Amino acid sequence: MEYDFGKVQVMKKKTFLKQSTVSITKSMVVLATVYFIFLIAKTHWDEIQSIPITSSTNLIISIVIGVIVYLTLVMALAWAWLVWLSFVHPIAITGIYLRSQALKYLPGNIFHFAYRHQQSKKLGVPHTLLIKASINEGIVLIIVATILSLPLLIKIFIPQWHLNHSLIILIPELVLLIISVYFISTLKTWMTILAYLYYFLGMGTICWFVALTLNINLDFWQLLAAYAASWLTGYIIPGAPGGIGVRESAFILLINQSINEGHALLLIAVVRLISLAAESLLFFISNPISHLFQNLDVWSDKTK
Repeated sequence: MEYDFGKVQVMKKKTFLKQSTVSITKSMVVLATVYFIFLIAKTHWDEIQSIPITSSTNLIISIVIGVIVYLTLVMALAWAWLVWLSFVHPIAITGIYLRSQALKYLPGNIFHFAYRHQQSKKLGVPHTLLIKASINEGIVLIIVATILSLPLLIKIFIPQWHLNHSLIILIPELVLLIISVYFISTLKTWMTILAYLYYFLGMGTICWFVALTLNINLDFWQLLAAYAASWLTGYIIPGAPGGIGVRESAFILLINQSINEGHALLLIAVVRLISLAAESLLFFISNPISHLFQNLDVWSDKTK
């Protein structure tokens, strides 16, 4: 068979251009997000300066801890995605999912879905299974976020309601959810609900820990509910890359009765910085991390 050197060179150039385009696009996304956070700080600098941060070292430490915790939360989301796909090709699918997180910041807020779908199809995962998994993921995430944000939404419409009473609502909600899953759903749904609960509880913990570092006194349940509600807003509004702007605005609106806008802006900006740093890191370390899931294919028959 004759070796077509010219054709090979053209293919190499196309591959290089494709990889360069992805790298440049990712860099632009990172710069755009950093610039967005900069605008927040610039616009409300006087309010931000009024926050008595006891130690910049403590803030850096809280960011580093937040990044580490966030990595585990995204791993939980990746695990849930594997559940929806019945644990087929666990290493490759996990790597695809982790790398796709950086693509959600592209305009349109659909490229992370498209990337997962395209790359997973190359592994032989059926188109119908991928579509069904994406729909199921979205539905269950929205349900969990709605349940967790409900106490704060009630407080907005019923001012005398105290967030310490959140458990009065959350416990019956969770019990009802468990009963529903037990009778009308599958093992897959039950497993993913646990993963999504872990994700939102973890994000609430990150918000609470950052707030403590910034000397912002907010109730954990309020932060958890505010984050869940703001995440939900950013998720369902089309075209918002990674929920940028929408999620922050919703978060500020939901807690501005408890703290001033500058404090709220700084808090959510630090949380955004943590998620951005973690997702950028995941893009580069997805391959070694995905090997943590290498033995999960033994669950394939149990979750079909």
